[in-house]
Amino acid sequence: MFARLLVGIDGSVHADGALEHTVVLARRFGAAVVAVYAHEPGATVDAALAERVQFRVSAAGLSVTALEWPGPADQVLTEFARQVEAVLVGRRSMSSDGALGRTARALVRVAERCVVVCPGTPSAMRTCAVALAAGEPSRRALGLAARFASASGSPLHVLYAGDTTTADDLIGPVEAELSLQGIVYHTHTRRGPAADTVAALVREVGADVLFAGAHLHRDGGGGPAAVLVSNAEEILKHVPIPVVVQP
Repeated sequence: MFARLLVGIDGSVHADGALEHTVVLARRFGAAVVAVYAHEPGATVDAALAERVQFRVSAAGLSVTALEWPGPADQVLTEFARQVEAVLVGRRSMSSDGALGRTARALVRVAERCVVVCPGTPSAMRTCAVALAAGEPSRRALGLAARFASASGSPLHVLYAGDTTTADDLIGPVEAELSLQGIVYHTHTRRGPAADTVAALVREVGADVLFAGAHLHRDGGGGPAAVLVSNAEEILKHVPIPVVVQP
């Protein structure tokens, strides 16, 4: 399901975490890896970084292309993401107000491919969960999660947080679809704020990878200062495992 994976590298512990997750996925799906070291023009460059990354990925028996590219990381990775099926990027500590960082936040909002936001600690990414919500991004996230769970040989945990009195209208068709596909799944519903409740359910089911739709909306009252914001950003502030955000 992934033929080519893109990962942003810069020598930081956050980027190193993304690289390790990239190796996990590339091994599982036989994917080629494109590693891009984006840097501001004129900035001091670690000339050996691309070489070290190429050695690490090649040592895992994987095909890798390591590039150095001038420009802001968010813009460079957004452009390169058009050539792959998924882009992986590291995240900062969840205790920080800027936990996602500029690059991860920008990719979640504007990338045309799914974005895997990775913590520093590598995950096996085998116990899959999906945060279910209304809207096409969530439906696409569900489809991706189902294929991922099937390829990983694991059941899919479908998590719904919100108004449980109307949950059946959304969950019923999803369960029917998964049953027709032969996907083993478990449904979990709970009333409460979406991000906090999804995080609690993730812990309870022991998920080590979560899929979510981007669900972009305008923040700032719709005026000149309004910006695109993804609802997945709130989930990312509460969930310490890799989160696959589907546009």
